[in-house]
Amino acid sequence: MAGWQDNHGEIKKYIASEDEIWSLANYFFSSACKKTSTYKFGFFKAICDSLFAGNMTNRGYELDFNVLFTRFSEYYWNLITKYNLKQMRYNGSNNSSSLETIINDLVKRNGIIKELEFYALSDVEREKIRV
Repeated sequence: MAGWQDNHGEIKKYIASEDEIWSLANYFFSSACKKTSTYKFGFFKAICDSLFAGNMTNRGYELDFNVLFTRFSEYYWNLITKYNLKQMRYNGSNNSSSLETIINDLVKRNGIIKELEFYALSDVEREKIRV
């Protein structure tokens, strides 16, 4: 299964040193980690905004994927429907990201008003975006 289709993840290392954290942050924001879409920034924002929703367990601090991806979906709902912002740089053939396609298809199929707030969508509609 492709990583973007995962609905859970396994942490293989629970404790990271400060050097490892800084190394990952530097890589994340470097040109070596350049992507064609904005997803990594949306996911990073979702992680940061969800930190207070995490739980301390015997394995360490854990975040729930449902919480993360609900936040992620909310951000992209607003970026795509309210502000009509493209989420992928132009590549000469297809300039719509997969998430744009999912959200725009959902809006068209269900006659959803694009200015509608994310939390005004039904649970079923929100779940279709998260998947």
